[in-house]
Amino acid sequence: MSEKKAMVIGYGFCDGCVQIGYYSSNMDEPELLHQSAEEASPIPVTLCRLESGQWLYGTEAVSAGRQGLGPVVEDLVRLCAEGEPVVVEDVPYMPGELLAVFVKKSLNLIHRIANLDQISGMTFSFEHLTERVITDMQQIISQMPIPAERMYIQDFKESFYDFVTYQKRELWTNDVMLLDARGGRLKVWELGRAKASHGVPFMVGETVFEQFKFGRKDQATDEQFAKLLAQLIQKRLISSVFLMGKEFEGDWMKESLRYLCRGRRVFGVEHMAVKGACYRCLRPAETKDDKRQYYLGEQQIKFHVGLYVWNGREQQYCRLIWAGTNWFEGASSNIFLLDQCDSVCIQTDFVTEAPEDKRSVRQTIPLNWIPKRPNLATKVRVDIRFQGVDDWTVTVTDLGLGDLFPASGKSVTRQMGG
Repeated sequence: MSEKKAMVIGYGFCDGCVQIGYYSSNMDEPELLHQSAEEASPIPVTLCRLESGQWLYGTEAVSAGRQGLGPVVEDLVRLCAEGEPVVVEDVPYMPGELLAVFVKKSLNLIHRIANLDQISGMTFSFEHLTERVITDMQQIISQMPIPAERMYIQDFKESFYDFVTYQKRELWTNDVMLLDARGGRLKVWELGRAKASHGVPFMVGETVFEQFKFGRKDQATDEQFAKLLAQLIQKRLISSVFLMGKEFEGDWMKESLRYLCRGRRVFGVEHMAVKGACYRCLRPAETKDDKRQYYLGEQQIKFHVGLYVWNGREQQYCRLIWAGTNWFEGASSNIFLLDQCDSVCIQTDFVTEAPEDKRSVRQTIPLNWIPKRPNLATKVRVDIRFQGVDDWTVTVTDLGLGDLFPASGKSVTRQMGG
C-alpha cells in the first residue's frame, strides 16, 4: 500500500456522542477530529432538520435546536437499538436512515485531512452492539463511498483487543488489564489468551466494582484501592495495566501505583475505543491454520464449519467458516462436484477450553432429491449463512452440469442452530 493511502479512520460511539479518530504510518498514535476548533469534546450523535429541509449534525445541530431553528433528534444509536420509527415534522424515519445522514455528514470532517479515496480502512466501534445496530450499520456501509471490505463493525471490547495487540509485543506477553474509572465507578477489563482446542483465541473479561467509590483522593482512598488491586491481581501474570479516567489524575496514587508497577508496565490512556477502532484497520490478516491468533467475543462465532469432499481416492476436510469470524460476516458460498457422494456431511468443530476436550458434531444432508445422474455429472452449491452467533443455515442447491445435465432448480435448506 502506498504512503498516500495509509490513512485509517475510527469511530467510537458512546453515551449519545461519537469520537472520530484518524491514523497514518507517520503518526505516533491516532488523533481526534473535532467539529470545530473551539469545541474539543465528543460530537453529539444528533441531527437538526431546518425549515429548508437541510440537516445539521453534531454540535451544529445542538446549537440550532437551542435557537429553535428546527426539530432535534438525539442519541441516534440508542434509537437504532430500539428500532422504532422517529417522526420529524410529521415525516416518519427509521433510525437507521437518520444515523446514515449523520455518518455521511461527518465525512466532511475527514475531507479536512484526506480524500476518501485515500482511506485504506474505517471502523465503527460501539459500547454495545445489538442486531438492529449491526443491520443498520451494514446498510450504511453499503451506501458509503469506501469499499465495504475495508469497513468494519465492532464493540469496545474488540477495540480494546486491537488497541493492545497493536502495541509492542512485550506489553501483552501475558494478560493485560484496563482500569476504567470514568463516571466515578471502577470497571476492569482483562484481556488474555484462552486455552483452546483450536488456535489462540483472545477474550476480554469484565468485572465491575459498583461499591468501590474513589471519593476523596487521599491516603485512605489510596490504601483501599491498593488492597482492592491486590485482591484482583493476586498471583496472576499481568504484563501491563492501562488506566483510563480522570479519577486517576493527580498524585494521590502512591501505594496503589507502587503495587501496580511491581513487574508490570503501567500507562494512562485516553480515547482507547477510537484508537482501537483505527488499529482494527491495520490488524494483520489471520492465518488459516489451527495456530492462528484471533479475538473471541460476544459477536464472534465459537466454532469452525466445514465439510468433507473427495479428492481423488480419499476424503478431505474443507473448512468453510473459521471460529472468530463475526457472525454478521459469517457467510460462505462454494461449488463442489459430487464424486461418489449421496449426501453432504457438515462438520462443526467447537472451540473448547483444552485440546483434550475437543468436540465435533457431524450433520448429514441427504441428496436423494437430486435427479439421478452419472458420477461426476452433478455440481452443488453449498451456502452457509448466519442470522446470529449461534443461528445459522446450510443451503444445498443442485446446479447440474452444463447443458448435458441441466440444473433441476431444487435446493434444500437445513437449520443448523438457533
